[in-house]
Amino acid sequence: MIEDRRAAKVSRDEDGRPLSNRIRDGIRWWMEDGECWVSFQECFERNLGLALRTGQAKRCVRAAFWPHARVRWESETQAVAQFDAEAQERDAILGGLADKLCKVALRPLTPRELLAALPITNRERLRWTKSGRIPRHGTVNIRRGQIVAVPTYSVTVVEELLLDAGRIENWRASDLTNMG
Repeated sequence: MIEDRRAAKVSRDEDGRPLSNRIRDGIRWWMEDGECWVSFQECFERNLGLALRTGQAKRCVRAAFWPHARVRWESETQAVAQFDAEAQERDAILGGLADKLCKVALRPLTPRELLAALPITNRERLRWTKSGRIPRHGTVNIRRGQIVAVPTYSVTVVEELLLDAGRIENWRASDLTNMG
């Protein structure tokens, strides 16, 4: 459960469009031999949250199509759906899928996901979170015998750090000068 309860905002991409529209544009589908092929490659390439959570995104896709279609994954980013539904229902399912994938893409990152996304060590993550350079989005309480609070990080902040690679190098350089 996330303790940091912020007002829900529509996340927008660099062009000012809602993220769900960008995800919707990244979903490609076509009919081949009576089967509906769906490609999510552009979605996974454009969205850090989906790229880090491909397993969750696949489960989301399977749940969105159920009970109207059976989904079979042909590759890491392509699925084949055998629809029992009409064309209008298929279009409605594909339209609603973007909103569901948007929720997966925007969910705050755990420390492990942050380390997978950024070229930093766990010690740097701890130090930079403590100093406020990497702002915490909130915390998640996990029960492991006792309750453990785990910090979470905003996907958009991490994407900004990935785009500005020099910032991390500057932080490392300033840490070295402050220690020595």
